[in-house]
Amino acid sequence: IKKVKPFRFVIDVKSPVEDGILDAANFETFLHDKIKVAGRNISDVIQIAREKTKLTVTAKPPFSKRYLKYLTNTYLKRRATSAIGSESLRRTRTPTSSSTSRSTTTRRRTTRLLIKFGVFGGQ
Repeated sequence: IKKVKPFRFVIDVKSPVEDGILDAANFETFLHDKIKVAGRNISDVIQIAREKTKLTVTAKPPFSKRYLKYLTNTYLKRRATSAIGSESLRRTRTPTSSSTSRSTTTRRRTTRLLIKFGVFGGQ
């Protein structure tokens, strides 16, 4: 019988922590709450360990690196949106023309603010 080697991913968060963009302990709890396998939150088959500015995710079942990237981007976007605050979103709002809906204008302004704060590169 072939022994299955666990999947191991190391996330180095040294630069974002030093820049004040990310809190390693908060990010660890976010991953612990959000990582799901087959639609269920299974903490006994996935271990998350933190050593200063490195997070190690070890999973027994097949696990995707892309899923970790998705969760990291989700965390950063939520963090940036809360850092920007809803006040600044309300203040930047201008009356819309009849050709553009209000939700589209708000989405565009939010995207511009996220780009300005360096959360992601484009639309």
